[in-house]
Amino acid sequence: MAGPLKEQFEGLNELYEKQNHVLMPILDEQQLEAINDVVCEAMSENLEVGISYHKQNRIHLETGYIHYYDTSRNELRIINRDNKVTYINIRYITDIKYM
Repeated sequence: MAGPLKEQFEGLNELYEKQNHVLMPILDEQQLEAINDVVCEAMSENLEVGISYHKQNRIHLETGYIHYYDTSRNELRIINRDNKVTYINIRYITDIKYM
């Protein structure tokens, strides 16, 4: 692409990216307590959960088992069905549900 067409394309791409940005939701005390309850029960009973979390201006979903909670780093270690490990900072969790 050359000149103005390239600039227009880049401008539209930037606009598209900005439209898809999601702000980090602010959770109230009740929501935080519910997340804490699910995390505790899922860890003690080895239950599969779906965790929604905010990362890079988007909401992501990770499904798996909570293997470990690192209190020093405030991170959950999630292991999915393919044994892939994902680390999620608890400050960025927006929702968690049993699967």
